[in-house]
Amino acid sequence: MRKKKRVESESTALRQRAERVLSSRPIKPSAHTDVWKLVQDLHIYQIELEMQNEELRRTQLQLQKARDRYADLYNFTPAGYFTLNRKGVIQEMNLRASMLLGIPRATLIHQPLIRFVVPAEQITFAFHCKDVFLTGKKQSCDLRFLAPGSVPLFLHIESQAYHDATTGALTFCRTALFDITEQKKVAEERDRLASSWRLLLESTGEGIFGFDQEGLFTFINKAGAEMLGYKPEDLLGKPMHELIHFCRQDGTAVPYIDSLVYRACRKGESQRVENEVFWRADGVAIPVAYSCYPLIDRGTIRGAVVGFTDVSERKGAEKQLLDTLDRVRILSQRLDAVREDERTRIARELHDELGVRLTYIKLQLARLHTLPEGSLFPREMMEERILSMTDQVDTTIAELQRLVTELRPGVLDDLGLVAALEWQSRDFERRSGIRCVFEAAQEEIELDHACATAAFRICQEALTNVMRHAKATSVRVLLAEENGNLLLEIHDDGQGICPAKLTDPASFGLLGMRERARSLGGQFEIAGSPGKGTTVTVKLPRLAATSPSPPFQQAGMGDAEPRAAGSENDGFVSRLKHDK
Repeated sequence: MRKKKRVESESTALRQRAERVLSSRPIKPSAHTDVWKLVQDLHIYQIELEMQNEELRRTQLQLQKARDRYADLYNFTPAGYFTLNRKGVIQEMNLRASMLLGIPRATLIHQPLIRFVVPAEQITFAFHCKDVFLTGKKQSCDLRFLAPGSVPLFLHIESQAYHDATTGALTFCRTALFDITEQKKVAEERDRLASSWRLLLESTGEGIFGFDQEGLFTFINKAGAEMLGYKPEDLLGKPMHELIHFCRQDGTAVPYIDSLVYRACRKGESQRVENEVFWRADGVAIPVAYSCYPLIDRGTIRGAVVGFTDVSERKGAEKQLLDTLDRVRILSQRLDAVREDERTRIARELHDELGVRLTYIKLQLARLHTLPEGSLFPREMMEERILSMTDQVDTTIAELQRLVTELRPGVLDDLGLVAALEWQSRDFERRSGIRCVFEAAQEEIELDHACATAAFRICQEALTNVMRHAKATSVRVLLAEENGNLLLEIHDDGQGICPAKLTDPASFGLLGMRERARSLGGQFEIAGSPGKGTTVTVKLPRLAATSPSPPFQQAGMGDAEPRAAGSENDGFVSRLKHDK
């Protein structure tokens, strides 16, 4: 109804315009009024037609211009447009679509569009077209299309079905194609780089994680998650500080704003830390060394990245090294003390024994020198003094030989280890009053110098310990060669060694014996219990190791473990007796 009124209004306006035009034209009135009126109406209708024709021409001209503009927009838009029927056959297209595929429009018309899709993705396109007509809604997907070159085009497709004006059915669709080849290349390169970086992060043994301005985990590699006792996905988006960095090892809380990682994240300051801890998922603190660097994007701090390592082993090694250095210091002090004691003893013996005797000889010689010239001093008295001085010289020589023997027995170099240990056993029995029995499986055992010296000194130290601490009545020293190794055993029937002494770092004698054996690649064992005596067993290779001996060999740092009763050397005594 409203449309009808509008038409009537336009018709009335047109008629009024025609009447005004007609009134401006001179028309001779007719004698017949009706005829004149009819002529006037005809003139009005004619003017109306002329005006309508003029309006129509203007409208057609505007429409043509609009069509031309639309055609230009349609043909040169960045997207290619196809009109497809239900079978996917091309009905029409714009120039851009032809340019994208590199095929003339005349060739594309009435061709199925699927023919120009890469064969491997034609099924995807078929389902795309089916969904368009089935749902009546816009559908989209990314497909590769054949191109004149060897490299296919990546196109993003958007299709929309339309109803037929007559039947109302969905009979055709319009498909828009957008070239995304460059975007795909960029995305693939980005994915490749991301994969390479991810592979690099996962391959490193160092823990690496990142967090944003809110302190939330943004990523963490596998090594870092394993060190912290988590799975990577368990940490993403979680507060870093509250999970792994909330307090020190002693339990003292560390506020986030006071932490060093906060400085990197909020103030852009890089940090390097060597003496802090991170907390594992099981509540165990692990000592870590870490570096923290701010992540800056276009001048804005976006977060920080942390690279860290578990330094538990290093800390343990450092502690062990410090402990070892302490032992070395103690042993060095002990060695200095032993040297001073030995020097003092030798000096005392030289003074008390050799000094006194030499002084006596000097006095006797002086008395002889002061006899009056031509004196009738009785010859018997002179011979007595000369004999006395001769005895003193012999005694002095014997004492000097004893001191030299204690420092380095010549029998060891001249006659070998068997004879040296036999002499050492007799000397021990003479000085201590403790019965000492020496037994050897062979009369001679071929040994290199280092092995023989080590065995002799170990036996010397063991017998010294027996004399000082064992309260024993007898000692048995056994020596044999077995499977290329030298076996030495010293067994006493004394009060036995206290178990605490077996591992006491202040037992320098035991440490020295252990280290002597260990420096040659041998084994040292000591067994005993209160009231049951003590047994020292040494196994040395007959050819000593070529590596140099440690600097504190005299009072060394051995690692040999004391053996319990029933070890592999318990049968040594019985085998030796059988061999004898």
